[in-house]
Amino acid sequence: MAGLKVWDGAGNVVLDISDRLSRALGSFSVGSNAAPSSGSFSVPGLTTGTFWYIDGAQTVVLGESVRCSVSGSTLSWSATVLSVPHTIHYGVY
Repeated sequence: MAGLKVWDGAGNVVLDISDRLSRALGSFSVGSNAAPSSGSFSVPGLTTGTFWYIDGAQTVVLGESVRCSVSGSTLSWSATVLSVPHTIHYGVY
């Protein structure tokens, strides 16, 4: 099969054309002590792969969460009452 393969010094394949490489597209912040809220915005790059996100809150508080979903190029989010700021990082792979 033709394609790109990269090996390390020991002969191990470290990259193969069939690997799925992640690409970060951006981040957004959700405030603290806010009423339950939600929102959405357009991210054209979302249609180029499989969506992923991670909550980068520096403090974990039981029961707090931010949930994200995608439809086409629209990223939607909803949050419970948040007592600490949450930064959501997102992208595709």
